Amino acid sequence: MGREAATVSARRGKVRAPELRGRGGWVNAPDELSVAAPRGKVVILDFWTFCCINCLHVLEELKPLEERFGDALVVVGVHSPKFEHEQDHDALVRAVARYGVQHPVLDDPDRETWDQYGIRAWPTLVLVDPEGYAVAALPGEGNSPALERAVERMIEDHREKGTLDERPVGLLPPTVPSGALRFPGKVATGPGGLLAVADSGHNRVVVARLAADGATIHGAAVEAVAGTGERGAGDGGFAEATFAGPQGLLFLDEYTLLVADTGNHLVRRLDLREWTVGTIAGNGSQARWGASGGSALRTALNSPWDLELWEGRVVVAMAGSHQLWSLGLDRGEVSVLAGNGVEELSDGPAEAATMAQPSGLSSDGERLWVSDSETSSLRYLDRAGDLRTVVGSGLFDFGHRDGPAPSALLQHPLGVVATPRGPVVCDTYNSSLRLFDPQRSEVETLTRDGLDEPSGAAALDDAPDLVVADTNNHRLVAVSPGGEVKPFGISGLAPPAPATKEGPPAVDLGPVELSDEVELSATLPVPGGEKLDPALGPPVQLSVSSEDLLPGEGVLVTGDELPARTRLSLAADVGTLDVLLRIGTCGEGPGAACTLTERRWRVAVHRDHDGSPRLNLGLGG
Repeated sequence: MGREAATVSARRGKVRAPELRGRGGWVNAPDELSVAAPRGKVVILDFWTFCCINCLHVLEELKPLEERFGDALVVVGVHSPKFEHEQDHDALVRAVARYGVQHPVLDDPDRETWDQYGIRAWPTLVLVDPEGYAVAALPGEGNSPALERAVERMIEDHREKGTLDERPVGLLPPTVPSGALRFPGKVATGPGGLLAVADSGHNRVVVARLAADGATIHGAAVEAVAGTGERGAGDGGFAEATFAGPQGLLFLDEYTLLVADTGNHLVRRLDLREWTVGTIAGNGSQARWGASGGSALRTALNSPWDLELWEGRVVVAMAGSHQLWSLGLDRGEVSVLAGNGVEELSDGPAEAATMAQPSGLSSDGERLWVSDSETSSLRYLDRAGDLRTVVGSGLFDFGHRDGPAPSALLQHPLGVVATPRGPVVCDTYNSSLRLFDPQRSEVETLTRDGLDEPSGAAALDDAPDLVVADTNNHRLVAVSPGGEVKPFGISGLAPPAPATKEGPPAVDLGPVELSDEVELSATLPVPGGEKLDPALGPPVQLSVSSEDLLPGEGVLVTGDELPARTRLSLAADVGTLDVLLRIGTCGEGPGAACTLTERRWRVAVHRDHDGSPRLNLGLGG
């Protein structure tokens, strides 16, 4: 979002919010919510569909609001499907579990509520006051700062009027059993039978060694697991590193594996000799429209979904910006390779062509194949720098049809793998594998045998089988050239251990009298090429809260410089501080992109004579 940051304001005259109705019923909630928008609460209706990358971004934007405002605010997802597959209630249940949605979701397969509210785009947020009036609608993503201010004012007003209901809303989350893997995304094969799996639902990466006999894969044995299972962006040893919904994987050699850490908007490097994880691209914030590259570690990325080697560089399928980016490992820089950022389907020179959520990459040496998911298309980038389409024709043209490529139909394909016969597409929403034969320019279904939303596949150097991530079945399968599906497991692999309840080691602070104060400071790096800017509200916002250390409701400090500082009077000898720092930054010039970056710390505190009177957080503190 540019400097024209969205604002939320009431419409002239109040409009009663229509009732929430959907033939599919509810997920995460009892059916009595179907009568109307919950009265007495501030309500955000999130009109979304689970194919949409922008909708997934908004889910993440809403989580801090849900945490901050607690039971005074209720987010209600209204799932309004685009693709035929998304009308399946069971598919929605699995998507709610996969993306960690923690609020009620109305399944509206016929888009009845969508029509009642006059929605025209995914995603759209509608703000409803506690008296049941719809007061604002905000399409697109990046609206959370303005929405947060509006919700805060609305809660204050209705708390004073006595019309705010702050009782908890009961949730009934569905049970989605998985196993050693949970919603695996991409897979990759490497030298010597190496296999890497993005165990996306467990926020980790599994490295194994395949056991094969000629053309037959018998299974695999785990060699290493990177990631604790907790969601985060921490570097370090495999045992303490964290990821967020990783997807694309790329072996550079026997000891180096690159990972598209999608939920963190990062590219990570796994050292398979030292068993360490490091970040090589992305600054941890999500890029907004118009980002064009620069220093790899100072440039924001936008949902990198897959990785591939092409013409001596690493290509990143940047699903969130509808582009392909190039990552130069030698110089540590990123740049746009193809796509002008407009969500559409048009061919031509790479810099002018358009894509819509590219999600899978594979090279056959002559062409870089791309599964362009939102246009349900198979495309390729050639060595001349042109982007071409072989299957697919537009954002709303999808289905399941074999035959001549110009008339064939796919449905939201997330993966592709080059084979000697031609590229094989993970036709995700058709739960099938499809083969494009370049010689005959025809598409055929390789298999639909028991698959459920396959989203990644990899070929082997010395066997004809493909390794496929059968995502919603939480398993890996080997698929023969004839389409036979053979499940196999990874011996020695178990689900992540549940997180322990133990907190971090306590920090010793010097003040020992209740009248003494502690100085707390916190800082974050400003993204490269940007500066602190008030376009998204106060550019620096620091909040500190605690159930046991601070009197009252905590401390909120705003300002226009870093580090952010405040002084705290501690009310107890031992406890935990919850610290949130937000910074708003913008690039130079009219229409420049703006970014809201935040970091949270939980710090256990112990009062001690020999401790420090200062607590510094961020940049090594």
